[in-house]
Amino acid sequence: MKIKSIRMRSLGDCLSGILLAALLSMGCHNPGKHPAPSSAQAVSVADPSFVTSCPFFTSDAAGRPVLSWVRQDSADGMAKVCYAVYSDSSKTFGQPHVVSPAVGVEPHGEDMPKIIFRKNGSILVVYSVKAPRPDNPYTGAVYYTQSFDGGAHWTPEQPLVKDTALSFDQRYFDLDLLPDGEVGIVWLNNSEPHGSTLYFASTQGDQGFSPGKIIGRHTCQCCRTDLMTDSTGRIHVAWRDILGDSVRDMDYCYSADSGKTFSAPVRISPDNWVVNGCPHTGPSMAMNKDGLHFAWFTMGGSGGIYYCHTNNNGLTFSARQPVSSLASARHPQITAMPDNDLVITWDENAGSGEASHQRIALQMRGPSGFLLNTRYLTPDSINAFFPELKILDNRSALLAYTEENGEKEQVHYQLVDLQP
Repeated sequence: MKIKSIRMRSLGDCLSGILLAALLSMGCHNPGKHPAPSSAQAVSVADPSFVTSCPFFTSDAAGRPVLSWVRQDSADGMAKVCYAVYSDSSKTFGQPHVVSPAVGVEPHGEDMPKIIFRKNGSILVVYSVKAPRPDNPYTGAVYYTQSFDGGAHWTPEQPLVKDTALSFDQRYFDLDLLPDGEVGIVWLNNSEPHGSTLYFASTQGDQGFSPGKIIGRHTCQCCRTDLMTDSTGRIHVAWRDILGDSVRDMDYCYSADSGKTFSAPVRISPDNWVVNGCPHTGPSMAMNKDGLHFAWFTMGGSGGIYYCHTNNNGLTFSARQPVSSLASARHPQITAMPDNDLVITWDENAGSGEASHQRIALQMRGPSGFLLNTRYLTPDSINAFFPELKILDNRSALLAYTEENGEKEQVHYQLVDLQP
């Protein structure tokens, strides 16, 4: 059975068919012996007999890249969370680890499971599952599990929100380490007729997450959120908001006191995109010496992916600049390199008719955002979605994405030369 990457919330809330012809995603693999990939050579993350999707990069406590994904086992059809650690010597990922409590997860490229390694050595995995209600078959719940022995054993899964009477729907979360070593999380809560609510919470030692607090209201229901902590300890949050009745633009806020309080939300760009539906493509942030940088999709004005930045914590933002002017462009990710250059990846449709395909693009920008070059990383013979990028150094990065090959979808990764 093929896993679909988009879950429609309701006909009124998430008419993603408006702009989303290309959003399919899937599951997790079993890695056999694979040759080390060279730049532009893609390698399946695991045994290609599995359906896999939802790639996500992080780093372990030793700083090694870690790739997680979702695997759908052919035997029982259950979707499971897996992860593997990258070896710099072999240039490949090692044997995958299955997160045993994380079974029955919902594979969704915009709401993928995420794994984070804390400084104390513990591991936290957060994921979404379906939680349908009689009055709404599209609601979901967020769960998490922890390991305190390097992934050998896991705690029983716990709900992110325990009071289901007040919170009947959670999803589209993001994680990051906080200055005190705890883990912060943001998520969208309770899809109402006119939007969701944005919450923030943090872990309390090994006891899991504290109750959440509201930091934004009336948000778009089906776009991923972005949470980032910078080197000064400031916590940054970006999401797609619903302004007024139906303007769906990107908002931003921050906390300078470890999440105790947050600034009032501000709009990063006056795109004024009026749409009665959710585009399933959220914002991305990166920080370097020149400030905070954003990449996002909109159809406000000319459609496509755009870039802007702020160097004064959101008091003002630069005018938006086009990254891709294709209305099919989706799922941008912006990352800062050690030398402060910026890298943006995304997926977009190219070609027409039988030659139409979904490709992964990469754009280099200087530290202040000036455009350097743009190129494409996947061949015309495949469809590739939901890119994830992990910077290795000033010259190279790991790229992962979900590749559609006929009726099967699988996670692939490749080494990318950033200075070709």
